[in-house]
Amino acid sequence: MYQPRIYRNFLEREGLYKYEVSDGESDLFVITSQSEFSAKIKELLSVYRGQLREYIKICPEFLFSLVPLNALPSAPDIVLSMISESKKAGVGPMASVAGAIAEFIGRDLMPLAKTVVIENGGDIFAIADKPIKIGIFSGHSKIARQLVVEIAPEDTPLGICTSSGTVGHSLSFGYSDSVTIFASSASFADAVATKIGNMVKSKNDIPAALKYSETLREVKGAIIIIGNDIGIRGDIKLAE
Repeated sequence: MYQPRIYRNFLEREGLYKYEVSDGESDLFVITSQSEFSAKIKELLSVYRGQLREYIKICPEFLFSLVPLNALPSAPDIVLSMISESKKAGVGPMASVAGAIAEFIGRDLMPLAKTVVIENGGDIFAIADKPIKIGIFSGHSKIARQLVVEIAPEDTPLGICTSSGTVGHSLSFGYSDSVTIFASSASFADAVATKIGNMVKSKNDIPAALKYSETLREVKGAIIIIGNDIGIRGDIKLAE
């Protein structure tokens, strides 16, 4: 079932092109400077989705595994990234798929625009030449309605990926309203968000989950929301 992308209203900065690109189940919200790249993005999205489909044909467990896998010799780069980054987080490769697609398309566009934001189902890859503001959507949590993070250009490229046990269709064994992970790789941020999301069953799990995120050196920051409780760690600037 389609769910309204309410969080898309929170992506802010004037003077940018904002548009949507879809292909099959993938529905991207894109922000770019310089120009609109809808045709190019649609082409890239089709290519990467096609590579994933072809790989799943020869390795069906790639689609269903909840534990890390090894790559076959024929694996394309996006599959290699998903397998590598999910292995670091200790989850199945499809836990990183939304972040991987956003990241691969975003990196392909980097030579064409100074600001590129690719949002794929709540998982974001961003590079910017000026500060941008991104809202954290956590369903019915009152906290998240006012939670906006400011991303400095020097901190990009950056992956900002969210897992939820109460919102959306992604598989989660936890009950958090949202676990948002900030990392240089969106594939990795997506995988870690899933891993930590599985850990958070109640507000009492927030401290341990944040502590775990500290053991992953590539994680730059984390925000965990469950009900009216929130935990934040890392160099995260909340916008006023």
